[in-house]
Parts: sequence; structure tokens; C-alpha cells
Amino acid sequence: MTGSDHPEPPVPPPGDIPPAAAAPPAAGDGPPRRGPFGRWLDRHHHPANFWIHMLGIPLTIAAIPLAATGRGLWAILLFVLGYALQFTGHAIEGNRSGEELLLRRLLGKDNKPRD
Repeated sequence: MTGSDHPEPPVPPPGDIPPAAAAPPAAGDGPPRRGPFGRWLDRHHHPANFWIHMLGIPLTIAAIPLAATGRGLWAILLFVLGYALQFTGHAIEGNRSGEELLLRRLLGKDNKPRD
């Protein structure tokens, strides 16, 4: 005991990973994740898609301050490059991007998974 009336929790043996620390299941393994970030992870579980997005999203966001400071050509270049990377990631994953899903929903098209 450590000066309180409550015993310390047991320490797992080396090499054992407690269930709470285990990696989350990949998409399709178990129930879908909840919340916007959980749904995002479900559509980006392929490692290449995930890491391509980790590069493409900041490039796309970096275009905003460039456009605001009059560096239009650089802003367009980064924006297009960032989105091209993200669409490439979805091609690798074999699913549609969130933007495509939204446009299809607004246009009344089906959002069935790609074959």
C-alpha cells in the first residue's frame, strides 16, 4: 500500500498488452466506430491511405494562408496536390472520399460501395 487505504492495481507481466491499450479494430472488424473521427478512421484504415492523408490534409490547409497573403499560385498548387494525394489514398483503399459521398448525396445518386 502507498499511504492510502486502496491497493495499487496489479502490473501486467512484460509482453502482455492490457485490452484497453490494444490497437482499435480495422474497419469491418466488429461494430463501426462512433463519432465523426471514428467514421473517418473506418474509411481510412489502410496504412497507405491513412499516411497519405496525414500529408495531404496539411498541404490542403496550408493553401489557405497562402491564398490570403496573395500567393495564389502556391495556394492553388498546394491545394491541388493535397487533394490529389487524398484521392490517391482513397483509390488505394478502394472507397469514395467524403467529398464524393457528400456530392453524391446532394445530387441524389446512390452511395453504394465500389465493386
